[in-house]
Amino acid sequence: MKNIIAPTITLITFLIMTNVYASKSDCPVELSKHNLCANISWKLGPQYGIYSKAVVTYWKKGLKAEGLVDPNPSLEVYPWMIMPKMEHGGSKVKIKKLAKGTYEIDQILLLKMQGFWELRFKEPGANPKNGALAKNKIHFTKNK
Repeated sequence: MKNIIAPTITLITFLIMTNVYASKSDCPVELSKHNLCANISWKLGPQYGIYSKAVVTYWKKGLKAEGLVDPNPSLEVYPWMIMPKMEHGGSKVKIKKLAKGTYEIDQILLLKMQGFWELRFKEPGANPKNGALAKNKIHFTKNK
């Protein structure tokens, strides 16, 4: 009996851990309130002090193979700065629909400050600080 229990526990642990990592790669940005996943692909940047540009795609959670979908209601994507004793939003970005479930986020201006930046998702009219549906930390490339 002991010979069966140890391999079974190891297999169960492996399956749980594999599922945790697979779910993050299957759903990079989870918008659970809308049962959606999103992916952010940077076209330019992200870089400090000059405009960056990204493309965001959306699909129903667990149904990526069925194709991209438009969020309903629509969602806003915006930069948010978090510093040691305060936090605030960045400059207004331009959002342009490219195709079903695909949106270009342009004129993302990220200034170099002590702290870090996030791209956040919210419903129109929601409070930018407390109404974020999802937060994604930005990892910078070097300016050339």
